[in-house]
Amino acid sequence: MAVQVDITKESVAVFVDLSAGESLTYRVTAQGPRPIFTLVDSQTKKLLMSNKDAPVQIMPSVVFERRWPLITDRKQPTSHTMGFQFLDLPPPAPPMSYRYEVEKNIPGGPTESVIDITYTSNERESFFQHLQVNTFAG
Repeated sequence: MAVQVDITKESVAVFVDLSAGESLTYRVTAQGPRPIFTLVDSQTKKLLMSNKDAPVQIMPSVVFERRWPLITDRKQPTSHTMGFQFLDLPPPAPPMSYRYEVEKNIPGGPTESVIDITYTSNERESFFQHLQVNTFAG
């Protein structure tokens, strides 16, 4: 089984108005024996989030979250790359599944979905998803 990709929402770029207090929330919901993933700022090579971070939820699924930008984050236009690793999981083991979500937070306004994709596989695979992050101030 190659990586099965189920797309609810997919964007290649997002605009974030930092002067208006906008931000992004990255969320990974993992189902399977051992999640392995990384979120990297492609410009600075800085690790933003990984499976080694403390999850915000562990039942019924393991959920990891990260808000961007934090005080220490580069606030210039950049791109973020999410990478997922799948392990060989012979039957009857269920396949590994990752739901990857990115939401744009607008103070006083609604949250906007930027990315909502589920990746599933039971074979040794890697999968990468890129997001161009364009920033502006006022």
